[in-house]
Amino acid sequence: MSIPGRDDLLAIKIAPPVIVERSGSRVRTIDIVLLAARHVGGSLFPIVEWPVSVYVLRPLINDIENRDKLVEGEFENIAWAEVYKSEDDARRKTVTKYGSTYS
Repeated sequence: MSIPGRDDLLAIKIAPPVIVERSGSRVRTIDIVLLAARHVGGSLFPIVEWPVSVYVLRPLINDIENRDKLVEGEFENIAWAEVYKSEDDARRKTVTKYGSTYS
């Protein structure tokens, strides 16, 4: 999948979907997102070092499965994330914040 300036995005389906409710609007679900490596030298094709820091982009169009290219206005950056080699690796990740440790 590509967007202006990048041709290295990975489209994934997430389950269960994320439910989004914005004030004054209808409830939506997000079940397809696009991932793009965040750091120079990082790659999803192939992944050479785990975890991979990624941008998470939400398509703003309905026919994403039938497209290989998006233009400005057809996606938005919604998060940063990390992709791990396995669920176990992700669960072992420990984050220290404000002197407390969370797993």
